[in-house]
Amino acid sequence: MFQEFKNIGGENMSESLIVASRIKTHVKHYMAATGIKQCYLAKEIGYDPKRFSQLINGRVPMGIDDLARICKYFRISADVFIPIDCSSVPD
Repeated sequence: MFQEFKNIGGENMSESLIVASRIKTHVKHYMAATGIKQCYLAKEIGYDPKRFSQLINGRVPMGIDDLARICKYFRISADVFIPIDCSSVPD
């Protein structure tokens, strides 16, 4: 498994955990908006439903490869789930 979402954009650890939590929240909202059930998505992307539940509910860390599988299923960019505040990026 690739690394968990840590130190994205040079953030400190607590900020990185907040970002990881927001990614999971965004994934859940996207699933709800598209009518995709957690168990169905788990099976479609090759996960055991229990493991996927633990992943999506924050009981196990979500890695980059996990997010990539989800994005591949929905045929969207990971940018949809990654909350980036561009106002803090220097010119």
